[in-house]
Amino acid sequence: MISNVGVYNAPQILTQPTIIRNQAGEVSIIPADAESEIYYTLDGSEATKESTKYTGPVQTEGKVKISAISVEALSGKSSAATVEEFGLPRKDWKIVGVEDEKAYRILDGNLSTAWRHGDVEKLPVDLVIDFGEALTLIGFKYYPEQNSWQPSTITHYEFYISADGKNWKKVSEGEFSNIKNNPLWQTKLFELVPARYIKLRALKNTENNNRIGYAEIDVITD
Repeated sequence: MISNVGVYNAPQILTQPTIIRNQAGEVSIIPADAESEIYYTLDGSEATKESTKYTGPVQTEGKVKISAISVEALSGKSSAATVEEFGLPRKDWKIVGVEDEKAYRILDGNLSTAWRHGDVEKLPVDLVIDFGEALTLIGFKYYPEQNSWQPSTITHYEFYISADGKNWKKVSEGEFSNIKNNPLWQTKLFELVPARYIKLRALKNTENNNRIGYAEIDVITD
């Protein structure tokens, strides 16, 4: 028996939006629900309801700090701000020695996409990137593949730079501490160096096998 039937208007859940920038420098701001309106800034200031309304992808150049909020149009209530800082666009970057076009997922700005090396018989294994021009670097960033079924997360690494892709200089080495329990952005800094090429060498992963993958690779420039 049914004694009562009702329909309830649940309040909209205001969740912070997600900000991504693709390889060409185009920024997309993704709300957690379709009903939210998005407002954003590109100058480092905190976004408010008076900021620019997001209507579609925004082209950016160079370094940029973006703040964005979700707003419920009916009530005017807003979420906390999402803030993301991006370095130089990666539109001219090339992954050296890899024929698989899916490898460029590691430069697409989307943390949910990833790429793995093919059959690796034995570690170490290298990932080499050509910027297309010399940059002045002070660090690099690695975001591991978010796959709990077949983990491919790097724990120990070496990082090299080069001007010509032939002669290499090691500028960083060590461990991504606690990355198995905290598989988020890993940032390593080093002394300022000019480089056109970088090489991330994976020495070991969390499972002690030869499975190596990446969601994103980026560098920090001066």
